[in-house]
Amino acid sequence: MRFLQILLSEQTSYPMVKEEFKGTALDGYSLYQLSGDSTLGHHTGWLLTYNVNKEAINYLDRMTTQIVNSAMADKQVKAQSVSETYTKSNAEKFISNMSAVTLDRKMLEPQMANLNATMHRDMIKTIQQSAMQDASLLQKNKQSVQEGVDLFKRVIPNFTMGATEISFKPYTSKFGAMAGMSVRGSLKYDGFVLPGSLTMYAMPQNDGLTVQILATEDTSRDYWSGQLESMYGLKTLKGGNK
Repeated sequence: MRFLQILLSEQTSYPMVKEEFKGTALDGYSLYQLSGDSTLGHHTGWLLTYNVNKEAINYLDRMTTQIVNSAMADKQVKAQSVSETYTKSNAEKFISNMSAVTLDRKMLEPQMANLNATMHRDMIKTIQQSAMQDASLLQKNKQSVQEGVDLFKRVIPNFTMGATEISFKPYTSKFGAMAGMSVRGSLKYDGFVLPGSLTMYAMPQNDGLTVQILATEDTSRDYWSGQLESMYGLKTLKGGNK
């Protein structure tokens, strides 16, 4: 009993403050369909542009810090703020000090295998629970619902995601420091493969971050990435080299 009292007296906790976000997270967005030609053929793509308000960025920073503090409470470690209050200068400094990272197919294969296994298990479990726990279902309809669930159980394991490359690069540009992230992979179903690419650029502004996401078929990825890199005048930083 004495040992238990000592443990209880020495425990330290960092209670989380549930702060409600009252601002506007996005200041607007635009979606464009791209079309262009090169010697390799015709290229299409989709470009989504949106602006993340700096108040939303600061809110996420505060919430992340609180979560970390709560998780580390038993270790009596108190985390500092993940980043400084958002300003364009602080964001550019943070990006410029980051290192370029590239994960290739070999490195990604075990992670993707685990992701697919988890996705298959959780999706089937969620569908099963949500369908059969619906109180509004009549008994006579439950058999039909179960048949639908059984169909999904056969379909879901045949659907997988693959990744051949994930990379992050800090850049300098005509508009200051920018961060770029690229994901190349595929969606697969029962032997059919749809290869694709997602490229994201984050550009600090005075009022927050302008984010652009480029979605293309994998064969058009280099064409459209080249177009955007030329438009922004991107030059790769070597991690901390300004």
